[in-house]
Amino acid sequence: MWTYWLWFGYLDDGIRELEAALAREDGPSEARSACWLGVFALHSRWRGIRSPGMYGYIDNAVAQARAVQDAAAESRALVFDGVQRLFIDLDPFETVVTRAIPAR
Repeated sequence: MWTYWLWFGYLDDGIRELEAALAREDGPSEARSACWLGVFALHSRWRGIRSPGMYGYIDNAVAQARAVQDAAAESRALVFDGVQRLFIDLDPFETVVTRAIPAR
């Protein structure tokens, strides 16, 4: 669902809706993991990938996926994590060694 807001430019509406959904639902789930990734994607498009708090969205997505032991959701979240860190970290090789390889 977040891809609609991403592609059509209603970023603030999407962020608001996803944050409201995250505030309503209890307990970990694959859907919550996907919502955290959606908030990350919308925020990074709206305010830039270097905005404060961006790692928190991905960390929450990874935690949700791990809590429900959903390997596909965890992999998806770790891909987002890797992409963000490759854009931001000064040493991409270190990022791969410390984040991507252990994720296998």
